[in-house]
Amino acid sequence: MSKKTVNLINKKKGYYIIGLKNNQKKLLEKAKTMIEESNKLAEFKTSEINKGRLEERKYCLYKFTDKRLSKEWGNLKYIIRVNREVLRENKIMAEEAYFITNKYSKIEKIAKQVRNHWSIENCLHWVKDMNFSEDTISYKDLNIPANMSILINIAINILRDHIDKYLRRTMRLCSNKIPLLVSWVA
Repeated sequence: MSKKTVNLINKKKGYYIIGLKNNQKKLLEKAKTMIEESNKLAEFKTSEINKGRLEERKYCLYKFTDKRLSKEWGNLKYIIRVNREVLRENKIMAEEAYFITNKYSKIEKIAKQVRNHWSIENCLHWVKDMNFSEDTISYKDLNIPANMSILINIAINILRDHIDKYLRRTMRLCSNKIPLLVSWVA
């Protein structure tokens, strides 16, 4: 997510929760530093069994205090740190993720929104893998996977605009019907 996007959301009095990734290194490092130097405002833990795994998550909310970065990032006010541990077959996998938001919400609500974000990500990945075999294809050129992912996302969006009920059936019905496909994007 770009600064331009979050500023537009904030300008329209919108609410955002956005995951921080390594492509926002400066903001991510600042968020980690602030977390180490400040007190938690709230904490919430969840535990669930999902597909034979025990998943535990701890959500922590912190105040974001850098006024210059806050202004650059759509009136950023809070940092959310999520620690996730998964126990599967006596092995523990742990990960830490960071999110930012411009409005205060109860930590339970934030936890639900972050979890829904992951659900959307996982569903999109599943659709891409089941319908386009994205995980089974290997490429020698490192640029090809990113480009193919963009093309697959475009295809999914076009197909979803014209879906009868199931994506795979829509793909089968329109395959090799170039005039039909062109009419959908024109």
